[in-house]
Amino acid sequence: MGICLNKTESVPESLDSESNTFQDPLSNLKSFFQHTEERPKLPTAETKIRKSEDSSPFAKQSVKNISKLMNESGFSGKLSMTQMRRAAHKLGLNPRHLQDPDNSLFKFILSLQTNLLFDIRKVVLGAILIANGKPDEKAQVLFEHFDQNNTMILEHTQIHQMLSEMLEISVEHIPILSLGESEENLQNEELKSYSKELLTFKQRFIDDILHKIITNDTPEMYEEHFIEIMTKDQHLKQLLWARGLREWILKNYTASSKELL
Repeated sequence: MGICLNKTESVPESLDSESNTFQDPLSNLKSFFQHTEERPKLPTAETKIRKSEDSSPFAKQSVKNISKLMNESGFSGKLSMTQMRRAAHKLGLNPRHLQDPDNSLFKFILSLQTNLLFDIRKVVLGAILIANGKPDEKAQVLFEHFDQNNTMILEHTQIHQMLSEMLEISVEHIPILSLGESEENLQNEELKSYSKELLTFKQRFIDDILHKIITNDTPEMYEEHFIEIMTKDQHLKQLLWARGLREWILKNYTASSKELL
């Protein structure tokens, strides 16, 4: 089953880099597509996912605050459910949500479980990709999230890992926030179908973005250079949000795929 395009609903207005208020979870996404030739139509599944992102607890926090709270929490690596609840409290989330199997946040975090343990880094990456913030703040926090040794340098292999994890979180896990029983929510099969089709472009996405980000032959990238590249290019800037990353795939890849139209 291919992606169903909604003919009446287009991508919301994008980002205003000068704004940092919480009037809109996308208050910093007001200009991404103002200068593109044609903005893509949103599939129905994407519309539902965006609504769930907007109402998630991550959207109500600034990316700088999430980074600060995480650094202060003392949590890292793989966590048990008890530790995950404590970490959630440190991140300003309601630990009770992680006790309710029907809660969307519980379902999202449960999707990141491996052998009864939770990777706190991936949970935080999801928060970073949903949270509010200016592009330079988002780029800085994202870089530092993968610069675990605080060297202010990432090897190209680490940037590859960054893009891979960003895509997986944005396409496979964050959409789980939209699961529910009502018509406004995604159903399991609908979600699986949408995520699976976007994931078919994973390697193409990584190769294309690496080509745009890595502009010289040096085997590493400094934090300052990464922030500059990600914020100066209007198209790369959108990848700092989960919805922008999914939209990149929709706009650049699925439109040319007959199977998805």
